[in-house]
Amino acid sequence: MKTLSCCVLVCLLLSNTAGCCCPPPDSNPCAQDRGPTAVELAPPARAKRDAASYLTPDDRIVVALSKKRVKGLDWEEVNLDAAVTYLQAITGHKFHISPKVREEMFEDVIISAQLDDVSVKTILESVVTEPFEMRWEVRKGVIWILTNEEIDGDIRLRYFDVKDLSVNIQNFSYNKFIDEPVKAPSGPPARDLADDIRKAVHPTYWDREDVTIEVRNGILIVRGSKAVHDAIDRWLASERERRAVNDAGKALQAKFAKTNVNLSVRGQSLRDVIRTLQIQTGFNLMIDPRSVAEVERNPISVLELKDVPLTTALTMLASYAGPQYVWLYRNNVAALTHKEHVQ
Repeated sequence: MKTLSCCVLVCLLLSNTAGCCCPPPDSNPCAQDRGPTAVELAPPARAKRDAASYLTPDDRIVVALSKKRVKGLDWEEVNLDAAVTYLQAITGHKFHISPKVREEMFEDVIISAQLDDVSVKTILESVVTEPFEMRWEVRKGVIWILTNEEIDGDIRLRYFDVKDLSVNIQNFSYNKFIDEPVKAPSGPPARDLADDIRKAVHPTYWDREDVTIEVRNGILIVRGSKAVHDAIDRWLASERERRAVNDAGKALQAKFAKTNVNLSVRGQSLRDVIRTLQIQTGFNLMIDPRSVAEVERNPISVLELKDVPLTTALTMLASYAGPQYVWLYRNNVAALTHKEHVQ
């Protein structure tokens, strides 16, 4: 049986040491010489925006696993402990093998696979769990390896009040450009909610004949296992948070539409003009941290605006950043960012 590479073992040993060889983040000698950036204009608002993200911590782990790519995977007769240790080392996330898996299935799980440029999510599903009639799930920040029975469990009926989500949720987008009109909800009612849950919560589970999910008069009716009910609870909480953030963003957009500004620019940088608008309006305006280095010093030679809507002014400023830059808002912050960063 092949063992994991020594580099992986070294990473694991170093992660358990008490000390750290990295310098403290504020020890950069260049930091004190650097001028203020647009990111520093409203740090409390940025922190609030991040905290209000509609993705739960467990959701973010699932997204990270789907984006993390692995090249040159070469396993030959690797046991479950070795596979999980490797995945834990390359992702930085905690894994846990359930006691039931250890007791009933551990000895039978011997994995051989040679794959290149695949996601960790694919490895978990197609290599580690499904071939051995197991499943995986993120619970409170930990990636669990579970038996099918632990997911399936005893079938029971449960009702969820989803009246607040009964409008077609797919018509609401978390990220909205501030110069777009707010669209009224439309389309079919709550049955789309059940469809989204089927896709998001153990998709293969709903192929069974003894489980059902439907919405009637704002009530989600689910016949399934406790584990599935718990996963639906987490999904609904995430969706409600997403909707709350979206509503806050629409309220901000309405304020922007009612706020007029004046600008008289002569040879100023984009960052300075945004700073001027922030002071003039009191709104939290910033350049996305990922885009600061590319656009903050873009020059604006001449720009005269008198009593124009703030949305118009921001749209014009985006054009100075480049055709691929747009404004979007989350909660109470408007940020200039590259389109590739818009989800």
